[in-house]
Amino acid sequence: MDSNARSIAKAISYRTLGSASTGLICYILTGQLTLSVGAGAMDVVLKLGLYFAHERVWNHINFGRGKAPEANGYDPDLAAHPLARQPHGPETPFWDGSAPDPGVSHTPQELRLS
Repeated sequence: MDSNARSIAKAISYRTLGSASTGLICYILTGQLTLSVGAGAMDVVLKLGLYFAHERVWNHINFGRGKAPEANGYDPDLAAHPLARQPHGPETPFWDGSAPDPGVSHTPQELRLS
C-alpha cells in the first residue's frame, strides 16, 4: 500500500503535466493567456484532490492484487529462524545449502515456541 506522501507526490506530478496540457489546449482554442492560466490553475486544484481520493479508495480494493505472503503459508516472524524452511517443497535447501532430511520436518509452524 502506498503511503499518503507517495500518493500526494504522484498526484502532484501527474496533475502538473495534465494541467499544463489543459492550459495549452485552452490557449490554442481561445488565444487568451489569462483564461488559459486560470483554467489550468482550476484544473490543478480540482483534479489533484480527485486523484488523491481515487488513490486512497483503490488502496482498499483488492481487485487485481495477488495474495498476501501470509495467505500462502509464509510467516515473516519465523523467516529469520536459522532452522526455518519456508514451505516451498521438500527439495528446498536449507540456508547453508544442505538438503533437508526427509524424516525431519522444520517448517516454521513446527518451530513456533508458543
